[in-house]
Amino acid sequence: IYKFPKIHDDFIYGANLSKNEFYAIGGSTDSTVGFWRMPNRNFVFKSTEHTGFVWNVSSSPQISGKYFVSTSSSDGTVKIWDVSDKTRESFKPSFNLPVIPETDIIGCDFSGANIEDITLKQLIIANGGIIN
Repeated sequence: IYKFPKIHDDFIYGANLSKNEFYAIGGSTDSTVGFWRMPNRNFVFKSTEHTGFVWNVSSSPQISGKYFVSTSSSDGTVKIWDVSDKTRESFKPSFNLPVIPETDIIGCDFSGANIEDITLKQLIIANGGIIN
């Protein structure tokens, strides 16, 4: 069992380890996403990009030579983060998928093969099935 330095001000509902095992990522009901460098569990960065509860964190397999993590939120957004570089000190979403009005996105996962082509159609959204 790993223990991490506390950086969230509320409950963590989503957590995942990037598939390259460079980062552990946590999403919280305080609307933040935290990044810790692995395996030493050093805190790296806390993002305030979401404006609602962060319900889910999902890791991609290697796509186009890179690794990504998605976060989904009650603000109706899914954000895609590039976690390929082990030496990063800060993070901005690589992609912001469109806001779905009045939708509480409680989960998502990767199903596409090329991150450049990723759309809501390629993400499985847990509260509404697959978006067509």
